[in-house]
Amino acid sequence: MSSIEADSTTEPSRLHWGWVLLGSFLTFGIFGAVWLVVVAVWVRRTSGRWVGLALASVFLVSILGTTSAELLQGPWHLFHPGDESQPGWETLLWTVTVFTMRWELAQQPFQFELGWFMTFLFGPVYFQYRLADWGMGRDSGRPLGL
Repeated sequence: MSSIEADSTTEPSRLHWGWVLLGSFLTFGIFGAVWLVVVAVWVRRTSGRWVGLALASVFLVSILGTTSAELLQGPWHLFHPGDESQPGWETLLWTVTVFTMRWELAQQPFQFELGWFMTFLFGPVYFQYRLADWGMGRDSGRPLGL
């Protein structure tokens, strides 16, 4: 455990998983990487575990760096990438990050049972879908799940 005290009463963001999916689709996955950091911050605040947050932050910086480098070559490069697009280390980092988050969400106080297939394919969208169950019965009073 870390020096920051965990607070298991903190609720996750109430953003509907469909918005996360749409945002990820429209931004070519960048919003999904951002949302992975948002979920990791909540896990850190709630349980005190920090490894998922560190990995999600590194993944986000990596994706932003790759996207920026591709945009410098011209905006058309995003739609017709060459062999250097999506390096193997980013795929490996994605896999390690989402499965670390999956492990952290399976521990106390969450104890979510998350499938490996859905975790790999949909990571942040799947996590947000399952986090909707956390603290059910409390009305957030926010429209559209925002």
